[in-house]
Amino acid sequence: MTPIRPLAVVTGASGGIGFELARRLGARGFDLIINAEDHDRLHEAAARVRAEGTEVETAVADLRRFEEAERFHAATGLTSRPVTVAALDTEVGHGGAFLETDLVDELEIVDLSVRTTVHLVGRFLRDMVHEGGGRILLTSSLAPGTAKARAREPVS
Repeated sequence: MTPIRPLAVVTGASGGIGFELARRLGARGFDLIINAEDHDRLHEAAARVRAEGTEVETAVADLRRFEEAERFHAATGLTSRPVTVAALDTEVGHGGAFLETDLVDELEIVDLSVRTTVHLVGRFLRDMVHEGGGRILLTSSLAPGTAKARAREPVS
């Protein structure tokens, strides 16, 4: 009989930090449920992690939307396995000078980085306490390097 491997959930797993977290958790013996909003990139990432010997399920959802975050959390419960690790990566890949970006886009970044993170931490933490333990890792990135470079520019 094959022992059941622990289960980890990774958001933002189609690239960047989230993808690397998924790979490393897989290498450490976790089965995975990975999430991103881009179907094609998520499935490509899943194939790459599977090729390294990890069991991977995908859950496409735009976590900026409350209903989709709820659906994503519910989907992780359908496995009937406790989530041992939740790696919640809210990496956003666009940037630019704040005065030149769309305010609606900026507020969606805040929703993803703050509201969605708090939302999912609340859901997974309750599950983990009920199961007797677990770990949560929070990571976030906003257009690496852009904010730092822009912060030094004088405002006229």
